[in-house]
Amino acid sequence: NFTITYYCACEICCNKADGITATGTPVIEGQTIAVDPSVIPYGTKVIIGGHVFTAEDCGGAIKKNCIDIYVATHQEGEDKGVYYTDVYLLE
Repeated sequence: NFTITYYCACEICCNKADGITATGTPVIEGQTIAVDPSVIPYGTKVIIGGHVFTAEDCGGAIKKNCIDIYVATHQEGEDKGVYYTDVYLLE
């Protein structure tokens, strides 16, 4: 069971605004998630709510069973809020 929150590429969410992930790729809505790479290694594909995402980013607040899903705007991230759900590895 993971805590799911949302983030965008703004300075408030990322302390930078270049839209580049920790793995060096650009953030992509509907694909990029931020994870604790000691829990979910970079490049891993996971299923959240029936949608496949790729672990491409991390952040200071992403520890243990927390995942941030990238969205295009800060307001969208705030509107979606926080929830808890099971996350599955795609094999």
